[in-house]
Amino acid sequence: MLKLNEKGQGLVEYLILLIVMSVSTVLVINQIQKVMNRKFSEARDYIDSDVKIKK
Repeated sequence: MLKLNEKGQGLVEYLILLIVMSVSTVLVINQIQKVMNRKFSEARDYIDSDVKIKK
């Protein structure tokens, strides 16, 4: 049986796992950012409309 460098294979597997986790983290943070921006915009619009009414 041909035995390849298993240490290198393990390193590559960890590298692939690290890349997948990094990309996933970036995608999740981008989604959270979009939701937060929308919520802050809604809050700002609500506050602006409330201030205009009371003037």
